[in-house]
Amino acid sequence: MLNLRQKLVFLILTTAIIFAGTLGFVGQAEADYYATSTLTSTDLLSGETASSVDGFVADVLSLPSGTAVKVQFSQDQTNWYNASGSADSWDSLSSGSNSIDLSGLGWSGSEFYYKMKFESNTDQSATPKVGRVAVNTISSISPSDGSTGLCGDATLEVDVSDID
Repeated sequence: MLNLRQKLVFLILTTAIIFAGTLGFVGQAEADYYATSTLTSTDLLSGETASSVDGFVADVLSLPSGTAVKVQFSQDQTNWYNASGSADSWDSLSSGSNSIDLSGLGWSGSEFYYKMKFESNTDQSATPKVGRVAVNTISSISPSDGSTGLCGDATLEVDVSDID
């Protein structure tokens, strides 16, 4: 059986080993900065009825190394799709002007939303920035006399460059 002195030495050495191991672990437990934020638009059609939603344009002003900007689309803010119609999937945007063909979705109606995901795995100063966003539609209009007509191509633009 160990005497009191031996127990005390054992306790001190065990504590020192655990403490040293913890310090070594903490010293090596480095984590990369990784931030993701999502921006969900309001209804871009704002009460207008589109007989066809044909395209989406987004100008990516800055896309530093280690960052990404992705986009998906919805007509009800519940079900989200990429341009090819895959549910809960994203389209990646590149630096500069991005034009995405949405005609394959076959969407029409009075609501259109987009959601953008901004990702960075470098540092806080490396943040992607998006400027102009637009949806290209063919809109049906209803004049006050009750007749209907075709408005032709319309582009509804939003400037998101001031949003952090």
